[in-house]
Amino acid sequence: MSNEVLFNTENFKDNSNRIINYCRANITDNHFTNELYRHLEVILISMRSNIEKWDSLTSWNKNATGKLFSNLLNESDHWDLQKIYVLSLRYAIEVDLKLEDNLNDELQSAIDFGLNNIDHFNKACQAQISFICTRMPIQIVKNVLNGAEIKSILDLSEIYNKTHISLNETMKDVETKRSELLKIKESLEKYESAYNFVGLYEGFDALSKSISRNSTTLMGLINTVALALVFIPLIEIFVILKYDIVTSNYIRIILP
Repeated sequence: MSNEVLFNTENFKDNSNRIINYCRANITDNHFTNELYRHLEVILISMRSNIEKWDSLTSWNKNATGKLFSNLLNESDHWDLQKIYVLSLRYAIEVDLKLEDNLNDELQSAIDFGLNNIDHFNKACQAQISFICTRMPIQIVKNVLNGAEIKSILDLSEIYNKTHISLNETMKDVETKRSELLKIKESLEKYESAYNFVGLYEGFDALSKSISRNSTTLMGLINTVALALVFIPLIEIFVILKYDIVTSNYIRIILP
C-alpha cells in the first residue's frame, strides 16, 4: 500500500471527521481517556489539514499498517480509540523523522502523550508503543537507505570514477598523438631543407602541405573524439542528477 493514498480518500475524511466529533462530544471522568481523545483529535486534524504531506511521508507505515488503519476507522461506533491513537502515533513519528521542519508544539505534545503514558494503555497498545520507541525508527532508516535514492547516489559515484579514468586515458592518448604529429612536422621541415637545393622544393612543398592538412584533420578528429569521450559521461551524470535522484532530503534529516 506504500504507493497508494491513505489519507486523501473519502473514506478517511469521513471517518476521521466522525471520530473527531465523537472525541469532542464524549467527556468522561477519566483524565487519561479525556487526554487520549484530545491528542487523537490533534493528530487526525493534522492529517486532514496536510493530506498530501502525510501520504508522501508515511510510505513505510502505510505498507505495514495501512489496511489495518482503514479497517479500524471503518468500525463506526465501535472504534477502538486506543488502537487508532497508537497507529496514528506511528504515522506521526514517521512524518517527524522525514519532515525537514520541526513539528508544531501541539502535534509534538500529542506524540509525547503516548510515549510518556505507556503504562495507561492496554497490553497490545503497550507492545506497539514499545516497538514505536525502539525498533520502528531503525526500520524506517534502513528502508530509506535501501531505497532508490541511495542506489542512484552509489551509481553516480561509480559513473564518476569510470568517467575520471576514461578522461585520464583519453588525455594520455591525445598527448601521444600530439607528439607524433610534432615529429611528422619536424620531419617535413627536414625534407623541405634537404630537397630545396636540387630544385624539387615546389613538389615537396606541395607534398608537405598535403601531409600537413592531413595531420591537421587528424588532430581535429582526435580532439573531437576526446571531447565526445569527456562529454558523453558528463551528460549521463547530468541526466541521473536531474531525473534519478529525486530527493535526498530524507537522508540529510535522518543522518545529518
